[in-house]
Amino acid sequence: RMPRKDGSWFWTVDKGKVIQTEDGKLAIISACYDMTSFVERHKKLEEKNMLSQATIDNIPGGYHRCSLEVGNPFLYISDRFLTILGWTREEIKTKFHNKFDNMLHPDDRNLSTDYTARILDTCGHGFTQDQIYLLLGKDGYHWVTDATTLVKSGNQTFFQGNITDFTDFVKAKEKKEQEIELQREIIEGLGKEYFSVLAVELDKDRVLSYRESGENGKIISDFCRKCGNRWSKIIPSYAEMMVSDNTNGEFEKQLGLETLRSQEEDYSMTYEFKLETGINYHQVRVAFVKKKDGTRMAVVGTRNIDSLIKKERMQEEKLKKAYVAAENANKAKTEFLNNMSHDIRTPMNVILGYN
Repeated sequence: RMPRKDGSWFWTVDKGKVIQTEDGKLAIISACYDMTSFVERHKKLEEKNMLSQATIDNIPGGYHRCSLEVGNPFLYISDRFLTILGWTREEIKTKFHNKFDNMLHPDDRNLSTDYTARILDTCGHGFTQDQIYLLLGKDGYHWVTDATTLVKSGNQTFFQGNITDFTDFVKAKEKKEQEIELQREIIEGLGKEYFSVLAVELDKDRVLSYRESGENGKIISDFCRKCGNRWSKIIPSYAEMMVSDNTNGEFEKQLGLETLRSQEEDYSMTYEFKLETGINYHQVRVAFVKKKDGTRMAVVGTRNIDSLIKKERMQEEKLKKAYVAAENANKAKTEFLNNMSHDIRTPMNVILGYN
């Protein structure tokens, strides 16, 4: 910097060299250039770069920039990227040869190649696409979502992305799915004798199907779908179409939405199911469950008890016949004893008369 006459300073660049004068002395000859505007522009650019760098390093996701060479070597990795995965820059250089593809799960290593080839061929630079893949961290693979953009800067083309780790969400989702699957397996195990198991959300008038087995189960599921999974519509429609005239009134009364809402204790009811060949007997079992949010749900299981009912009726018929036979035998015994008593008394009276 050199001073001006007004006391201000300006940036200058001197270009010069040492020369020898005519009298043999050494001297410096130079040309002075005013570089103030250049330096000020450079400072502003540096400040802008520093601001951009600070922004990149502090955004919630992990920023990374990669070249399009084989394996997609890293051009830049933010501190946040390192924090998410647990590696240092040196470890990434040595363990992964500083290549993005080497950090990807083997099943996902075609993603970056497919992405760049497709975007270069179709959309060109500036196109952003969200991708989901597994990226290796120090503690194992992480599920990440990456907003990836292809960028052209001068004669260089590269892609950059910002990863967000959602491994915990995936694990929680998997755990929930496992719990739901376990519940289904328990229901399947406990409800094998039921061809249909429905969950009725009483406050929402909504039905969820947990088990559908055989033709009878399919019939109930079809009614649910046709009626928009609304219990208040399913029961009257099913009663009219599938329940005998003898029992459809009681069926609607026992299983209507308002009845379920007012009931406190579990209960069962039997109805006559209409077939082209006749009547089958079905039993409905209703159990009430309190959900975590405090609302109640009715679990409705339906099973075929036709053989059981018919067996009981055969037993009843046999018991009736046995009872009638026993009554007849008892009556015959009584008559026999009465006759015997009369036959014995008559000669006894004669004998006693001789005395």
